Amino acid sequence: GGWTEAIIDKLASDSNDGSNKIAAVCLPQAHWSDGSYVDLITIGKLCRQHSIAFIVDATQSAGIHPNLHVDDIFCDVLAASVHKWLLGPHGTSLMYIHPRYHDVWLPLDQHERSRVAFQDDLYDAGINAIQYDGVNNDTAISGRERGYPEQFIKGAARCDSGGKKNPILLPMILEGLKHVNTLDVPDCQKNLKSMTDQILDRTSRLGLTVQPGPRVGHILGLRPNDSIKQLLTPATMLKIVENLKRQHIFLAVRCGAFRIAPYLNTTQDEIDRLVKGLEKEILKLLDGDWVMI
Repeated sequence: GGWTEAIIDKLASDSNDGSNKIAAVCLPQAHWSDGSYVDLITIGKLCRQHSIAFIVDATQSAGIHPNLHVDDIFCDVLAASVHKWLLGPHGTSLMYIHPRYHDVWLPLDQHERSRVAFQDDLYDAGINAIQYDGVNNDTAISGRERGYPEQFIKGAARCDSGGKKNPILLPMILEGLKHVNTLDVPDCQKNLKSMTDQILDRTSRLGLTVQPGPRVGHILGLRPNDSIKQLLTPATMLKIVENLKRQHIFLAVRCGAFRIAPYLNTTQDEIDRLVKGLEKEILKLLDGDWVMI
């Protein structure tokens, strides 16, 4: 089981019944709540076969998981916030757009910096052809057509946001990308999976399990199994997270799971503290000593 099979079944069903209602598919490689893995290569090929636009949100895996090259997954668009595995600051995202759309798609953000005319400082310095003078509205001034120039610049940059680029964020993003480019991503994924496998193995005796199906190695979603599901409610899980946070042990609750995401500098001592912290909190709950306030 898993997300990949369910998605493929849905795409096949749409194709087989002739409805062809699916125009676009937007997916992550790793589910944000628990790290469930989606095979983008297989799904991308299927989307290409059926002329379905394929958009990838790579925020949860770009920079730390392989099998994400745009040529391999046949995506039309790939976007990622840089604040996670690309080691950048909050407030900026990066996006790839397939070249076939560069001269076709209209940007959502309409501004002068995406227009050819405004790439030349002389245009702004010249005669104002934008303002209506009440007389010659339909004529050209010095060879210029009236109104704002419409011709876009070439390439995906036409879809950039407007305004000047942040001089603080962009150098930070660049440094993060430089570091990511030094990583052996498959090896990183292997190392992180060994950490999350260990955490899963050691917490399974506490009644914690994972979603069926394949998962990535860098995100782990620990869910209460049937034996403790009634006790370990989302509200209770949030209280546990707050208790552990005071001990400088950091995790989150997402979609009914403890979301755990180690990184390459995570130590064995930190893993031990996490497991022991969860054990202490859950045992208190099972013993009846844990009270919600």
